Amino acid sequence: SSNTWDGLLLGINNDFADVHVGYSATDLTDAYDASMMFANVSKDMGNMGFNLLYVDTKEDVSGSENTSMGLDATYAMDNGVNLSLGYYTNDNNGTEMDLTSLGASYAVNDDLTVMAGYDMYGENGFYLSSGSFGDFYGSGMEYSTFTYEGTDMSFGGSYAMGGFMIGATMHNITSEDETIDYSVTDFSLGYSLSDNSGVTVNYASSDRDADNEFTKTWISLNIGF
Repeated sequence: SSNTWDGLLLGINNDFADVHVGYSATDLTDAYDASMMFANVSKDMGNMGFNLLYVDTKEDVSGSENTSMGLDATYAMDNGVNLSLGYYTNDNNGTEMDLTSLGASYAVNDDLTVMAGYDMYGENGFYLSSGSFGDFYGSGMEYSTFTYEGTDMSFGGSYAMGGFMIGATMHNITSEDETIDYSVTDFSLGYSLSDNSGVTVNYASSDRDADNEFTKTWISLNIGF
């Protein structure tokens, strides 16, 4: 079998906003024909920032279509608190999902930052079949894929020591009908290789199953030039 990818990306940066529009298509001979179109618009206005992303994905052979939208807003208060608001939707062949995310972070000093978040998942939960377009996707543990209506309340912090960074976050997950109630804990240890490169070791554990503890460990490497 063979496959061919075609793609196009157009970017316009001006005083009004930064706009990027892209299109990609693939022909997987033995599987399916698929195409994706996306548009991203971002705007900074002093202490406020906005970002809007729209993605439309089609699989011609199966007839499936997935349309996702994400709206992010940030506001830096004069007292040092940074507020964030995210609203995300996903329509997967008629199944409509949505997520509203609220967050706040505060730099206690140059080394210590504390944060809190509250995510509210709609009637059908919220998940993406592949990838993500927001920090809400979390550690990749169970709480990152909600198939039910519920909430995720999180508290955490990070501490920097020279080139090292230590972080920890606790998530409390509950469903609307109170049939699901568990917690997930994330730990991370990162080291900065340069101004725009670094490596991070991540560990996450969940107590959703009383008889079995779910854990996950992975390493992230980011290299910038």
